[in-house]
Formats: sequence, C-alpha cells, structure tokens
Amino acid sequence: MSEKNNNVDSGVPRPYSNKKLPTPKYIVEEFVNPLNVWSSLLSVFMVLSLAIFLLINYTTETYNLLFIGFSGMIALFAIGISIKDIGTNEINSVPSIKDVSNTIEYVRAASRLSVLTIISGILTTIFILISHTSDIFYFIDDSTRITILIMITLSYIGSYIMVKTLCSYSSIYENSPISSPVKISSLPEIITIIGFIVPPLLVIFTGLIYNGPPIVDVPFSLYLIDTIAILTAIQIFYVSLISRL
Repeated sequence: MSEKNNNVDSGVPRPYSNKKLPTPKYIVEEFVNPLNVWSSLLSVFMVLSLAIFLLINYTTETYNLLFIGFSGMIALFAIGISIKDIGTNEINSVPSIKDVSNTIEYVRAASRLSVLTIISGILTTIFILISHTSDIFYFIDDSTRITILIMITLSYIGSYIMVKTLCSYSSIYENSPISSPVKISSLPEIITIIGFIVPPLLVIFTGLIYNGPPIVDVPFSLYLIDTIAILTAIQIFYVSLISRL
C-alpha cells in the first residue's frame, strides 16, 4: 500500500480515470439524453416533415418538390449513418500528464466549435424564416437564398474539417488525411467564419436596405420552404458526423 502511495505522490502518470472526455460525440449525447442521437435526429426530421406538410397544405407558400425530396434523402442518410455505433474513444494506456492535458484541450475546442456551428445554423434558419414572414423586410429573392445556402454549406464543411483536425491532434484519435487543408492553409477557418457572418448580413442588406431588382439572376427558383428543408438536412448531417467523433 505504501509503495502505491509513493508512486502517486511522485507524480507518475496514471491511466486517465475520466473516460467521459468532452468530445463532440459526448457533448451531443449529453444534449439529447435520454434519447439516442439517431432517434433525436429522426424526431427532428419528423417534426420538419410535419411542418413542411402544414406549410404546403395550409399556406400559399410555393415550393419545389425536387429540393424537398433531395433534402429528405440527405436527412435520412445522415440518420442512417448515426445509428451505427463506432464505439467510445477511451484512453486505455498510461499517457503522460502533458498528453492528457493536450487531449482535453483539443477535444474541448472541437466540441465548442461544433456547438457554435450548430447554434449558428439554427439562428440563421430562424432569421431567414423571420425575414420572409415579417412585414419590415423587403422581398428576399432567389439569388439571396441560394447565396445563403451555399455559404452555410461551405461553413459546415469547413467547421467539420476543423473539428476533425482538432480531434486528430489529441492522443485518442488517429491522424486523418482530412486535416491536411488545415495544416497547409487557413482556408477552412476563413470559410467557416465567413459562413457564420455573411448570411445574416446578407439578409439584413437585401431585406432592410436594398429594395431593388435581384443583383444576380439565377436560372431556377429556390423558395422559402426549400431553403428551410435543405438547411435543416445539412444541420442533421453535420450533427450525425460530429456525433461519431
């Protein structure tokens, strides 16, 4: 007994006892607890489907069935890949104190970025919905919605790359080729920040300041219901991916 205490007091690193590291997967699971991730995403998908059904049948909102169906397939695919459990990342060996500290910091930073990305996507979706239903906003054209959708999509891609990279820096994840863009440039960070900032500013500019013809003509129409469906599908896909990290 005395020998064991001496090892502890001498600062010899022991196996990390807290198996519940603040990884993106753990944060998502805690947020949706007591449900599973896939059942929570399925619930969101069902609520969205019901909301779209009500909007189509009880309002005059126009929609494109092709975009709605495409969004549904993306969401269902994301739910499908979230069902398979790939296991929990645990530290089973005896790491150094520095490795333990770095691991906690890296996964915590990744989890914070994941949460901020999800919040940003939800707020952007709500903001778009308000801009189309409030009388204080001017008409939001197709090009604005398409630009917002592109920016949000790129932002989610950049965010996932950075989250994956931060996780790969820690001692409980294997290095991933997906981290290469972060190692050679700051492009993922820039895209993510732009995707967080530009969409709401674009809505404010086109909805409250600019009241002229569309700045850019697009060859197809993207309506409010289509935009909400695609944005929600992208968010479901993002949550599904980070819940596996």
